[in-house]
Amino acid sequence: MAIDRIYKQPTRAYLFDKVFQNLQDALGSLSWLDHIFGRSERLVQLKDGIRKYSPNVYRGKDDYISLLPDNTYLGNYCFFVLDEPQTISVPMQTLNKVKAPFSLIVWVDMRKVGATYDDRNTE
Repeated sequence: MAIDRIYKQPTRAYLFDKVFQNLQDALGSLSWLDHIFGRSERLVQLKDGIRKYSPNVYRGKDDYISLLPDNTYLGNYCFFVLDEPQTISVPMQTLNKVKAPFSLIVWVDMRKVGATYDDRNTE
């Protein structure tokens, strides 16, 4: 499955997705990142009566890319998680502000970013 290095979702970007796309472009300068995804969605699977949550990126037509750590084809990659709550301030001006916390999740093989086995400091 071929995936673009900077994977932008097939829908038009609005609000936070627009911001994430700008950040994706900036992260593109990091040569050790194999894939740079945008906002992930949290999907739930019910297996043996247990709910399992996983981050995924929408491809279109009910097709998703799983972002669980897997070194078969993703390599070093990152994606965004938009957290709750989102707050909207409506001042007496024409521009409203929408704020929300978000996370940048980075999955990386330390051997590919210049770390040696003896150098275990992952900060």
